[in-house]
Amino acid sequence: MMDIQSLLKEFDDEIIERGKAYYHDGRVIELKKVFPGEYHAKVAGSDDYEVRVVLSGEDRGSFDCNCPYWDEPFCKHVVAVLLAIEAQEVCWPSPPPRTLRPRTGRWPLWNSLCGCFKS
Repeated sequence: MMDIQSLLKEFDDEIIERGKAYYHDGRVIELKKVFPGEYHAKVAGSDDYEVRVVLSGEDRGSFDCNCPYWDEPFCKHVVAVLLAIEAQEVCWPSPPPRTLRPRTGRWPLWNSLCGCFKS
């Protein structure tokens, strides 16, 4: 997988800060890995925006967002999703082992591990 922090160096500092705020506020309300290296997400803003991120063999990932500012080089919604992807991959590259899942279907250990990256 591509290094997210290297990708973020291409983003404007103001956009990065705004995207970090969105990420830390929990505005990435849906994140799905649809194929290896391809993610679809929904980010809550003034509207819910659909974001597509592809991190593959390219030097630079490809991003799409349906927000009104997408004509700019990059938007805060993509930054928020990239940070969510990074946290997900750092926490656990695959779902946690079955032994960590209680019978209720909740994953408290998983949530606490992922929560440690929100600082």
